[in-house]
Amino acid sequence: MYKIVGIYNRDKERTPKIVGRYPLRIGRSVSNETVLFARVGSPLILQYVTDEHGNDYSGYYLHCSKLYRKSQIDAYTVEFETKNTIYVLKKMEM
Repeated sequence: MYKIVGIYNRDKERTPKIVGRYPLRIGRSVSNETVLFARVGSPLILQYVTDEHGNDYSGYYLHCSKLYRKSQIDAYTVEFETKNTIYVLKKMEM
């Protein structure tokens, strides 16, 4: 599983998204398949596993705009860049 650790505007400053529902998504975990099957050029679909409190959140999805960039930052961190947003996910230890 991967945990959402940051959500940023896709601008030069990479300012955090602090309005609307974006802050509620920080801390939610997504499935390994989300990272494995995310393809540049296709819509990004985040398949939730748990919410930010660790409660079961399976069956819920976030549908985003087209994925422009998928980057492996290090062994544990991946970034997804859509039209307006950058999602930073960190692999969780099981």
